[in-house]
Amino acid sequence: MPRDCLPSLLARLWLLAGQFRLQRCHWAVLFIVVGYHQHEWLHIRIINFDDLLGAGRVEGVNGGTLVTQFFTVRHGQASFGADDYDKLSELGWRQARWLGEHWRAEGLQFDRILCGDLRRHRETAQGLCQGLKLDGVTPQLLPQLNEFDFHALTRLYGQHNPQAVPGEGSPRAHYYRFLKSAMLAWSRGEVSPNESWQAFERRIDEALSVIADAPRGSKTLVVSSGGAIAMMIRQVLGAHPETVTRLNMQIRNTAVSHFFGSGEECSLHSFNHLPHMETPERREYITYS
Repeated sequence: MPRDCLPSLLARLWLLAGQFRLQRCHWAVLFIVVGYHQHEWLHIRIINFDDLLGAGRVEGVNGGTLVTQFFTVRHGQASFGADDYDKLSELGWRQARWLGEHWRAEGLQFDRILCGDLRRHRETAQGLCQGLKLDGVTPQLLPQLNEFDFHALTRLYGQHNPQAVPGEGSPRAHYYRFLKSAMLAWSRGEVSPNESWQAFERRIDEALSVIADAPRGSKTLVVSSGGAIAMMIRQVLGAHPETVTRLNMQIRNTAVSHFFGSGEECSLHSFNHLPHMETPERREYITYS
């Protein structure tokens, strides 16, 4: 890892660790696992040792409090470059089923399933349910979990900056850089699509309110998209708006981010985790589109 990345890493870990409200605990041990590749943080996991023992309890002065948990999953690989992006590729279906199968093997059960109403969200939820062997379960559709309209955003940004538009046949990396620039301009108010940045923030805040409205000790599965999940994380951490753009570029297909909630507080437990892809034979199937 490059030496000049250390200050950035320490700053992120300090911000994330603060979300655990550890000042209320007698003691805590943190295990920190960081994935770093090609100058990007792929995932950060901060695990309270007490949580490993407590299985959904946050150990504090009074001996433990049941918390709600929710797990966000970015949709499986969509059909990038096809006429209809908003449907899973064959690999996207497999990614979703693999994650469901992993959770079934781990014995993880959910009290409810929420998903956006885009086709790729619904198909991902269906694939997860297939892997979990949840026959007949219908996820609750929550439009607030939908992705922002990146097609409209990039078209608008391209009209203002035609020299930045990737040429036909350009590598995907060029498109992602273009999208990143468009998102930054959107967050700064330099372009104004139908959904403003502030409206996007409010919509995701509404989604978080619905997710948080759950009994203590319950587990909620949430299927959404990279931008929406990145905005959730930004709001939970109280981070700078630019954080949404940076995280959105890193969230992988069917990656899991895990949150704890207690009262009005919400904490990030892990980010961008692929427990179902951490085998040599599956790593080649990790995707970002």
